[in-house]
Amino acid sequence: MKKVNTKRILDIEHLYFKYVNSGSDKSNGFSEYILEDISFNLDRGEFVAIIGENGSGKTTLLKNIMGLLKPQKGRISLFGEEISKFNKWSKIGYVPQKLSLPRRFPLSVSDFVGLGLQATKGLFSKINKSDEKSIIDALKQVDMEDYIHKKLSNLSGGQFQRVLLAKELAKKPELILLDEPTVGVDIHHQKKFCCLLSKLNKQAISILIVTHDISFVSYHVNRVIGINHTIVFDGKPKKLTSSVLKDIFGHAAIYSGLENMGAHCGANSGK
Repeated sequence: MKKVNTKRILDIEHLYFKYVNSGSDKSNGFSEYILEDISFNLDRGEFVAIIGENGSGKTTLLKNIMGLLKPQKGRISLFGEEISKFNKWSKIGYVPQKLSLPRRFPLSVSDFVGLGLQATKGLFSKINKSDEKSIIDALKQVDMEDYIHKKLSNLSGGQFQRVLLAKELAKKPELILLDEPTVGVDIHHQKKFCCLLSKLNKQAISILIVTHDISFVSYHVNRVIGINHTIVFDGKPKKLTSSVLKDIFGHAAIYSGLENMGAHCGANSGK
């Protein structure tokens, strides 16, 4: 019997994915591969950033990992189990870039965070005392406990982003996937959110984040995966030279605001 690596929580081997067009002409019915020969793994405790140009396949990769899309080739394993057989989704938190739920939907912060628990228990299950404690604890983790009875519509963009994260934390995940979580959020809340993720990672939560923010990458993660439809870099942030960044983004990327981003929570560059 093959020995299972208990440290390994994500394993991707030779993954290929392309979107299928709806046209009836079979010769033109398939697009080019968005993801080509993607292979990497993630161990417990890692804090990994996926960076790349818009349209390079970053979000598509996350959706494959979550089982929302199915690759044409390759395999994905989660916590040592093939994704087709994996059913312990409460172990994984997912914070998308955009949420379909209208911000003015008449829910309180507490009710919204509770949705994360109901997704694992059943849509019509009732919130019990234990669940209420999990909701409060999750909001404390993101410094939003004082907003527990506020309506979602009364939150700023940065506050709402932290509540989105709390909704996933309520189910006590071991891995959190995030897709550009600070897009459209002001710089103050960007810094706060980045430092929050670093704190969660130190509490033994593994994190895989899609971002285009090289400042964030340099000071908060311990590994970077650069994607341009295929993996062109996988290593420590300090190895991100101008030449490597050009391979990833197709042009020379510039670091900006590094001192301010790092000093905010005492993170060390390229840890």
